[in-house]
Amino acid sequence: MADALYVLRRGNIYNEPELDVRLQEWNYRIEGTDAEGRRLAIVFSVPEEDLARLITIFSIRAS
Repeated sequence: MADALYVLRRGNIYNEPELDVRLQEWNYRIEGTDAEGRRLAIVFSVPEEDLARLITIFSIRAS
């Protein structure tokens, strides 16, 4: 979880949010590196003003 918080604080959103039509919520993807330099992506939504919902965290492989 510490890796996710690190990326959330220091990462970037590169793409427009995507609408989840089932829940009618916008999903955002933040990409960045954790403290050890591994590239991670975090997908989350903001269903209410003071609430964020974590959807998934995954590693981004170098091409």
